[in-house]
Amino acid sequence: MSAGALWRDLTGQDDAIDTVRAAALAAHAEGGSPSGMTHSWLITGPPGSGRSNLAYAFATALLSNGSPDGDEGTRRQVDARTHPDLAVLSTDRVIISIEEVRRLLSASQYSPSVSRYRVMVIEDADRMTERTSNLLLKALEEPPPRTVWILCAPSEADLLPTIRSRVRVVRLRVPRTSDVAELIAERDGVSPALALQAAQEAQSHIGMAHRLATDEAARARRTETLELVLGLRAVPGAVLAAARLLEIAGEDAKAITEERDAEERESTLRSLGVEPGGPIPPGLRSQIKALEDDQKRRATRSLRDGIDRILVDLQSLFRDILLRQLGSALEPVNASAEEGWRGRPPRATRLPLWPPLTRSRSRAGGSRRTCPRSRARGHAGRDDPKGRLVRAPRLVAVILLACLSLSLTGCFASPTHTSKPTGETVSAGLDRYYSQVLTWKDCKGGMECATAIAPLDWSAPNKADDIELALVRHPATGDREGSLFVNPGGPGASGYDFVHDSVDFAVSADLQSRFDVIGWDPRGVGRSSAVKCYDGPQLDKFLFGIPDAPVDSPEYVQEVTRTAKDFADACAAKTGKLLQFVDTESTVQDLDMLRAAVGDTTLNYLGYSYGSDIGSRYADRFPGKVGRVVLDGATDSSLGLFDVSLAQTAAFGDALKAYLADCLASSGCPFRGTVDDAIGQIRTVLDRLDAAPLRGETAGS
Repeated sequence: MSAGALWRDLTGQDDAIDTVRAAALAAHAEGGSPSGMTHSWLITGPPGSGRSNLAYAFATALLSNGSPDGDEGTRRQVDARTHPDLAVLSTDRVIISIEEVRRLLSASQYSPSVSRYRVMVIEDADRMTERTSNLLLKALEEPPPRTVWILCAPSEADLLPTIRSRVRVVRLRVPRTSDVAELIAERDGVSPALALQAAQEAQSHIGMAHRLATDEAARARRTETLELVLGLRAVPGAVLAAARLLEIAGEDAKAITEERDAEERESTLRSLGVEPGGPIPPGLRSQIKALEDDQKRRATRSLRDGIDRILVDLQSLFRDILLRQLGSALEPVNASAEEGWRGRPPRATRLPLWPPLTRSRSRAGGSRRTCPRSRARGHAGRDDPKGRLVRAPRLVAVILLACLSLSLTGCFASPTHTSKPTGETVSAGLDRYYSQVLTWKDCKGGMECATAIAPLDWSAPNKADDIELALVRHPATGDREGSLFVNPGGPGASGYDFVHDSVDFAVSADLQSRFDVIGWDPRGVGRSSAVKCYDGPQLDKFLFGIPDAPVDSPEYVQEVTRTAKDFADACAAKTGKLLQFVDTESTVQDLDMLRAAVGDTTLNYLGYSYGSDIGSRYADRFPGKVGRVVLDGATDSSLGLFDVSLAQTAAFGDALKAYLADCLASSGCPFRGTVDDAIGQIRTVLDRLDAAPLRGETAGS
């Protein structure tokens, strides 16, 4: 592999290449921790600048044996993503799930197997939610030895400040059009003229320039996009044009994903031993279904990317028009389109591409640029006899652009969906709750959010006391069979966050395909009408403070009792009368109302931990409305909190004894003797900690 070949595709990024190449050279230096190398990197730059290309080139340099320019064998393995010391997180979804990051964090703990380093690459790190980013933050703060993290994002602002403070940033710039054209002509074997046109129209986006240079159909779709907008005369035409633009985006997305989907399916069937065109055994259908679900999610993202590309193309068109009207000498993005359209005869339905601006005298005696109006009435939407442009058509085009900028929703499509309640008969006074229509709004990440109302007291509903319940749903990705409500337990855990941030952890891809997965914050929790007690430092002290008195002493019991009472008093004072209605029975009634509001005649439910208690209470109270219910734990609802805690503590003790018995029977166990001896050793350590607690450093100490 020739020196510099590794960096060839990173045109116009010499400074960034010098930075990471020097780091790779320092990383391979003998002895110590080289100053030019660090364990975490963030590569930023505009779309198409080559962020991921630089990340994988850097990974190749780190994984190669001693060379900052890599070697051919390592490059091939990195390109195929098969190198044993490389782990990659690249998502086709709208967001990166917390479970995907957990798997990557687990892989980062392994030692390098064949190289000096283990490299973890996260493409589109800006697609992580705050909770997922905080999980990654822990790995960046305490990195395993010889593990290097490389994150990619459009800008530093797309990541949490705490992550930005723990990475070294490499900034890419927009490469020059001429550099991109030279790369495309050399690498793809197209003519210099076509390469330059593609680079201009792609606005230096290397990947898009490659597509436009090598795919005639892609160029045709882009041309049609511009012509549609240029032919507008009135708002109805704008609506029809927008519909066609959506079709073009879909065609573009299909062209990108169709071939890859077919290859993936063929490869999967081959690996499963299924002949092409042959029947799929029942035992293998779930794997094929999972593949199809992934491909559907990729198609959704590809469609959105296609809409983004159309918006960028239209913005470039209006930029060119504005520059020409202002007499700017800047190079137009759509130079080839200008030349082609100028040679066509004018039509009444076509908006002139490059309308002139004339100067008119203002009343104050100065001059101003104006768009000439038609002298004759009745010429709205067409050129006047002297070829000058009326204002209306161009305004319609601007209206369309504004609509598109709202993701094709602001003018001709609603961004919300509404539920269709079951309309079932309920007790007097409850109809307004059971028949309420939920409005689902987009809340990012492929999720939709809604707010329901519920009575404070189900036995005496009063509109003035109504409370709010916050819901989030992940719409079914396949053939929908209904809704699936999910509760993570607690009590007090947020079902909203559980589904919004961790839907892949909460339920399988198969369930996501068949059901709208719905999480909600029960009354008293999170985004719903919530219990309020302490804030900030007060809450930290209550939860994590250590009493001064010795454990089991009367003073200890008095202090714990006092702090618990103070906490309860604060909850009552800040929460008000809601507090007495935060209970399981009210939550069960809330759940039945939510079931009806989303339009399900029976409840499909998945309950974890305390969520099992909610599910069992629901089945006991509404046996005729139970659909498919899964509970992950059985609880005795007749027991009080003390009895439950006592039984749980005994179970923890049994689990510890089982662990110690297994440990003592294996090599490398840190304990010695019998199980009772090992428990005594643990007790000794805990007694020492009670006598001399380990205290962490506070900020600034």
